[in-house]
Amino acid sequence: MLKFGDPFRERLSFTFLVQLTIFFHSPSPTIQDDDLQDGALVDEAAHDSTFDVAEIPSQLISPDAHDQEEVHFALYRSQHVRANQDYTQKFKAASEKPIRFSTLQTLHGNDDVKRAISLLSSRRRLVIDNRFLVDTSHPDHLTRVGPHHLDYTLYIGARRGLDAALPNVESMHTWTASIQLYSTHRLWPDKNAKDLPFNPVGRMLYIGTRLDDQLWLALLPEAYFNVDDPNNTHNRLPILPASSSALSTQHALMLIMFMAHVLEDMRFQDISCIDTYPDPLTWQSVRASTEIL
Repeated sequence: MLKFGDPFRERLSFTFLVQLTIFFHSPSPTIQDDDLQDGALVDEAAHDSTFDVAEIPSQLISPDAHDQEEVHFALYRSQHVRANQDYTQKFKAASEKPIRFSTLQTLHGNDDVKRAISLLSSRRRLVIDNRFLVDTSHPDHLTRVGPHHLDYTLYIGARRGLDAALPNVESMHTWTASIQLYSTHRLWPDKNAKDLPFNPVGRMLYIGTRLDDQLWLALLPEAYFNVDDPNNTHNRLPILPASSSALSTQHALMLIMFMAHVLEDMRFQDISCIDTYPDPLTWQSVRASTEIL
């Protein structure tokens, strides 16, 4: 006899309950005169058993899918244009129809989608209106291209914490972060130093990646987090006496042990912290105290 709680018994019970629910909620058959015998309903045993809810009626079964070659032929087949016609030559042979930039601006402003789509049916030549042209020879105009940052985005937190690294939605199942705490010597790029609202000398620690972005931690003065502080400007924030943008070894090791302590307190798998701040604080003592490296 199977005991309650046995996995096989639980599966049977679940299936039985589902079948019972379908049985009791199935519509009752219409009683005809032929179903009555001497005034009593004849039990043909057709409704006393469960039925397969996954069974597909024959009238709903579709044939096999079309062959891919037939799909391609249907896409390129046309009543007026043969499939082997040279579309490039046809495009070059078509006459150009001019359209003004101001016309496109009007279509966009009026949200005239149908007319905008209809423009794609013929070959067009864009004409720039004079009012949209800039006189490059004018002495008060200076033409310059760049700089641009199409491949570079920088997020900086406005307060203490990891706000700049965390997603801005309540839940995001694709968000990932990879922590790499063994590259404390990595330097913040000099070309990006001017984009920071503070001087990065002696303040930056590379800690890994967030999705495809680099993740950096910066130690900043108190004035940076106080909007009303008169010293909260790029030129007035203090500059550390360091030789590079990397944190000092002692500060980097302190942060590494702090992260190890937090992850252990969160019951993070495979991370332990024997001594929160070993003394002396060296790479050897940190490696002996935690596996985070």
